[in-house]
Amino acid sequence: MSIKTVSPEPSSLTSPIPFRSTSEGVENYRTDESRIQGRIKGVFFPRNEAEIATLLLTAQVNKTLITLRGSGTGLVAGAVAKKGYIISTERMNHIEDPKTTCEFGSKKTIMRVEPGAIIKEISDRAQGAGFFYAVNPTESSASIGGNINTDAAGSRAFKYGSTRTYIEKLRIVLMNGEVLVLQRGKHHFNDSGKLEIVCSGGQSINLTQPRYIMPEVKNSAGYYNQPTMDLIDLFIGSEGTLGVISQATLRLLPSPGPILTGLIFYDSLEEALTFIRDARETSLQNRISGKSGLDLRALEFIGRSALDFVRDKYKGIIPDETLAAIMIEQELPTKCDIDNFDQLPACRELFDLLGDKAEKSDGSWISFPGDNKHMQRILDFRHAIPESVNRKLRYEKMGTDLIAPARHLEKFVHLCSEIPEKHQVPHAIWGHISKCQLHVNLIPSDKFEYQRALLAYEDLAQAVTALGGSVAA
Repeated sequence: MSIKTVSPEPSSLTSPIPFRSTSEGVENYRTDESRIQGRIKGVFFPRNEAEIATLLLTAQVNKTLITLRGSGTGLVAGAVAKKGYIISTERMNHIEDPKTTCEFGSKKTIMRVEPGAIIKEISDRAQGAGFFYAVNPTESSASIGGNINTDAAGSRAFKYGSTRTYIEKLRIVLMNGEVLVLQRGKHHFNDSGKLEIVCSGGQSINLTQPRYIMPEVKNSAGYYNQPTMDLIDLFIGSEGTLGVISQATLRLLPSPGPILTGLIFYDSLEEALTFIRDARETSLQNRISGKSGLDLRALEFIGRSALDFVRDKYKGIIPDETLAAIMIEQELPTKCDIDNFDQLPACRELFDLLGDKAEKSDGSWISFPGDNKHMQRILDFRHAIPESVNRKLRYEKMGTDLIAPARHLEKFVHLCSEIPEKHQVPHAIWGHISKCQLHVNLIPSDKFEYQRALLAYEDLAQAVTALGGSVAA
């Protein structure tokens, strides 16, 4: 199996590639949301594919180090350069209108975007045309290029999966300045794990799949690897190390119906975990059987350690005895009687699982379908957690993205809090518990706590991998 590269799309621009040196204000480009500081010589701002190709080829010839950057919302310093130059894709932010086509083998609605396009703007454009971009990362200000390079998932991954699921086609600029055009389903590794890329000059790049076996959970710790996999999947989640995306074709879905949103406060962690387990299993069973009933698209966990960061802001709203909060989203039929929504099978099953939590005003916030103001209040609460943590940082934060098999859910949640507590490291825990995925944020306040945080991080990694999980979901 082989694939040929193509030349970059020609540029109509004659002005030099925009560049900003260290004397022209590049402080924001030295770091990302991790707050870790890097050292750079300057930042390039390519405006099209041809300019990316020029930068990469020049860097290769001159053996210059470059680091790719999207919108800088990452939490693990992936866009922080220790030396060399930054290539920022922020000026390549064009979004085409959605269109329905059969060019990908079956009738699909697609949207072509450049790598610097922002997720919120993509979602808004899709929604305005009556469609739905299903991926919902925590940071809606993230770029689509960054989401593809990390295979971002987010709160809706329980029902809709990660970014990988919605990538139909990529244009990727390689370090030699040539372009790979990858359409899903067209180029696979053979049974021996081989694939050849033939460049325009005649030279070949021979790829051999590694032999490691991926864990059963979502995993971004290393390149994606499956037998006879599609070449496009090697680039998704590769952190920009194999090439620079210049254009992506996304698959859109029909817009869902009304959304019921809830935020449930628990004064018992075990009760919260019981609800999570039951809600997950009921949703999965209904999804597999096709039964009309509960099918949560989002099931989020916020631990006591994270709630402590927003108790002052929500004083009198978060019950004092709260040890955990659960956020849920349930789609309802497009055509349903909003006035009697509580009689729908999905709502009846949800309220049965919630028990008296569905009745107590101090134990839950339920946003009824159509109550957009209340729904936004719940979403704002969820987003206030990481924002509050970042505002109170006094030293470098260690962000994690841990995931474990769902059969170990309770054990996983407990060890995520017990290990930081054992090492006496301030922390905050929240995440996509529907996928058994948690962000354990270690928040040292000085260099001594930082050293303890390193030990806690190592213990967390060993504990999670021992469960069959991954240190990077």
